[in-house]
Amino acid sequence: ARAELGGVIAAVHASGVAVVLASHRPEEAPDLPWRTLNVQGGRVGIPAGQAAPTADWPALPLPTTDGLPRDLVTVSKAEVYRNGHRALGRLTWTWRAGQHWLVTGENGSGKSTLARLIAGELHPALGGQVTRPFLTRDLLSDRRRGVGLASAELGIRQRREWTGRDVIGSAWDGTEGFTHTLDAAQHAEVTRLAAVLNVTDLLDRPADTLSQGQLRLLLLARSVAHRPRLLILDEGLDFLDAGSRAAFLGLLPDLVRGGTHLLVVAHRASDAPDGLTHHLHLSGGRVAFCGPRPQGSASDSAHLQALP
Repeated sequence: ARAELGGVIAAVHASGVAVVLASHRPEEAPDLPWRTLNVQGGRVGIPAGQAAPTADWPALPLPTTDGLPRDLVTVSKAEVYRNGHRALGRLTWTWRAGQHWLVTGENGSGKSTLARLIAGELHPALGGQVTRPFLTRDLLSDRRRGVGLASAELGIRQRREWTGRDVIGSAWDGTEGFTHTLDAAQHAEVTRLAAVLNVTDLLDRPADTLSQGQLRLLLLARSVAHRPRLLILDEGLDFLDAGSRAAFLGLLPDLVRGGTHLLVVAHRASDAPDGLTHHLHLSGGRVAFCGPRPQGSASDSAHLQALP
């Protein structure tokens, strides 16, 4: 889809139309005679040919399995319908203790639907079942406390007058925006995460005044504030510059050592860190590949390209 869009942009440019492309990933821009402007802190400068900064994923340790059942989440014969169309299934899949997952697939393959199914935001049609043995009680309130989720769909729902502090603080109740009065430890954690992600100045700003990147940073902070057992990043690093990516990724090793299990939905091999142990590839809402993931960035890139 990116290649197709690049071809459209090139054709538009060839017809005599001037093109302005705003991007955190200039290496993915179509091959045109670009002139580059760099914007930082509301000011415009022209970079002197410096290399684009990178933000590599840290090496992820295996999550601890102490006190956990063998299976964290089991999906059995699940079909999910959205707006009258089947978005996922029939799908049978298990997330076991000690596993980190990568989920890939073309647009519309069911990746985001699966993420929301695991988190309990969506439910399977009659005949399908999702169980979450890692929870003592599989209730909505417990699911929201046990799962951290960052996604584009979640971001759309935040465009209200909730402050940045409300967005992050809502993690402990699993609500969105609305939050109880934080206790001292929770307040301290919100403050710490805001400082680490360089969003302290956003804590008192309404969510509907923020850029997509600023809002995504708040949602990423929300996804980890309560140290969830399952962390689902549904293309969660989109809209972030390299520095913001690096700041968030630096939080992950400590979370994993504390027992957090990670599932990453991604289109790019660069968004799939070493340390993810298993790979699920969806096509048309069904499983096209499911198994252990090759380790090492080169082998993983080749593996992604080889998938249908």
